[in-house]
Amino acid sequence: MGKGEFELIAAIRERLPPAGDNIGIGDDCAVIPGIEYDTLITTDILAEKVHFLLSYYTMYDVGYKACAVNASDILAMGGEVTGFFVSIAIPKQVSDSDILEFYRGFSECAGPFGVTVLGGDTTASKSDLFISVTATGRVKHGHALLRSTAHAGDIIYVLGRLGESAYGLKLLSEDHAHDRKDPFVTAHLRPPLYPELWQKIRSRYTITSAIDVSDGFLGDLFHILEMSGTSAEINADVSWSAVSSLPALAQTGKITSETARELLWRGGEDYALVFTSPETISESGILAAGRIVNGRPRIMLRENGDIRELDHRGYVHF
Repeated sequence: MGKGEFELIAAIRERLPPAGDNIGIGDDCAVIPGIEYDTLITTDILAEKVHFLLSYYTMYDVGYKACAVNASDILAMGGEVTGFFVSIAIPKQVSDSDILEFYRGFSECAGPFGVTVLGGDTTASKSDLFISVTATGRVKHGHALLRSTAHAGDIIYVLGRLGESAYGLKLLSEDHAHDRKDPFVTAHLRPPLYPELWQKIRSRYTITSAIDVSDGFLGDLFHILEMSGTSAEINADVSWSAVSSLPALAQTGKITSETARELLWRGGEDYALVFTSPETISESGILAAGRIVNGRPRIMLRENGDIRELDHRGYVHF
């Protein structure tokens, strides 16, 4: 395939008719306007050997993560989840009991949202397992959080954990039988979401933009900058331990500080939320990582009194 993922998405968008009153390609969800509430719709594919390996994922884990990655998109848009539709292409080596385990994991993740699977489709696959999930949600009319509405002067915040999922994947890749109770492994297989804290923040503070972290903190922050036509300054000297245990792990010598930073900023599959606000937010578990500033889309790093431009590239899908 000649184009990268985001180049291909941009090319597709250019060839489609305008979305009209809807908000389409370019955000975590499509937004279909209503009267009191707007409808949110998002969809994701999980492909075996691309997004997961059954050598160290259980079918329960696959189901849990399939739910989490879609629910995260709804949360990033400021919405509440209202339902899921699940379609699965099942190869011969996957049994009926495997599929039931998949749905047990999916239901475990969906439970806190008070919703369930509303429909979908099943078919056969000649090779690998493929899963397509569509999540629906709702948000008060006109209140969806977009990537395109960050403003110079806004503070950049992180809610959730960064880099731990990527380190968990590293451990599993090196040893498929690695302790599944290891917190890093758990972070990768069953990424945590924070709907209650996020709802509390949204109800108390002005949020100008948001995105969930699937491809890495820097890469996903850059999507906000592209859509908003702004630049960002990240402060390396803040306490990143507020959103990651990797700096502490580096202090023990188990990983280098360079590896910790690389995983923290570029690792991906965290499903943390990066958002912007003009207000000072001091809730526990939140990190103020930098500021939105005027300028072309780029990420500048402030460290030890110096400033330099960062390579923002995160995970590349193809």
